[in-house]
Amino acid sequence: MTISMEKGLVRIGVRNFHFKELLTDDEDGATYGEPVRIEGLMSVGLSPQVTEGDLYADDILSEYNSAVTAFDITVGTKAFTEKQRAKLLGYPIDSNGKMRVTSNAIAPYFGVTFEAERSDGSYEFVQVHKVRFSPLEESWETKGSSISYQTPSISGKSMALLFNNAFYDMIGGTAENASVTSKWHESKSVEPIDTDDEDSGSHDVGSED
Repeated sequence: MTISMEKGLVRIGVRNFHFKELLTDDEDGATYGEPVRIEGLMSVGLSPQVTEGDLYADDILSEYNSAVTAFDITVGTKAFTEKQRAKLLGYPIDSNGKMRVTSNAIAPYFGVTFEAERSDGSYEFVQVHKVRFSPLEESWETKGSSISYQTPSISGKSMALLFNNAFYDMIGGTAENASVTSKWHESKSVEPIDTDDEDSGSHDVGSED
């Protein structure tokens, strides 16, 4: 007997990055403010931070456990506006658009959403629930004999929500779940995973011969 696994789809693009301030995160739920889109998304990276434990007995490895404690997130774009930087990092900005980097700035927590195009033309939707970003590394470079594009990236830490211990959600867009994906960026709360759904936990992965 063999099981034929469902064919996976290759990611070939990424777009539509939004951030929205995390307003509440407690036992009653997690809620967000209005989404803000950053145009010109180039890349998003999520890297898990893992704690591990090894237990040896009878001269062999007897037990092994690991747990994810956080994710490092890096977002690369064509450019950030001063207003976007000020919002993401908690910097003051005046009516003329002058941003001031200060020593006592406290970056808010945000939820972030984006989409990844897949090889069949469909999209994968991702929401990272709770992120705090760190100040950007800045550099300026002279023009030379050819043009060198100086594109920024911003890094931060993703942590689990207090509400439900969730780091992030992802879903492959289909006609059947369009009611969910069509409001992916605008949603202002974290919806539960319906574990009572008849399909939950028993999705087809292939067929038995």
